[in-house]
Amino acid sequence: MKRNPRWRTDRVIMMTLATVLAFPALAHNDHDHDHEHDHGHEHGLGAHVHGEAMMQLGIEGHRAEIILDTPAVNIIGFERPPRNEEEEAALESAVEYFRNEPLLEPGQEAERCQLENARVQSALLHEEGKAPDDGHAEFSVTQELSCTASLAEGGIRAVVLDAYPDIERLRLEWVSDDGQGASELTPAQPVFQAR
Repeated sequence: MKRNPRWRTDRVIMMTLATVLAFPALAHNDHDHDHEHDHGHEHGLGAHVHGEAMMQLGIEGHRAEIILDTPAVNIIGFERPPRNEEEEAALESAVEYFRNEPLLEPGQEAERCQLENARVQSALLHEEGKAPDDGHAEFSVTQELSCTASLAEGGIRAVVLDAYPDIERLRLEWVSDDGQGASELTPAQPVFQAR
């Protein structure tokens, strides 16, 4: 049975809402900034903080849907339009990665996830190439995965932390057929259980 793409979008929205309602404290971020400028604005479910990212995960059987929101500086080292060929290449490489590599993998070697659909959004990708007025561009990545086994059955590794170690803290909210929860992942601790 082929599912309507709108069903997938509606399902992600519902899973996200369920998670936020179940964990309202996660929707607020009162952490201090450890860099020279004050952001004073909110994006997504929390403050725009360098070194931090937010991931939402919905698991249904062997399928998973992921939303990753992160400041662009965590991925490409800057948050404004590229100024030279090196920065253009960094931006293109990041977009290519997000469109072709799963952000998560099952913790067991024999199991794998295949990326079925991906969407990358950022003010840096707009035709006019303008970053937000505040100069703090972000990436919002949505992926749909099909896995050889349910991600809820074993450990899950956030391989995006291997690819982009400037994400020092990944706040994760997940919901599955078996429940919901939250985890905080780091490059040193990239594995979690969705049970």
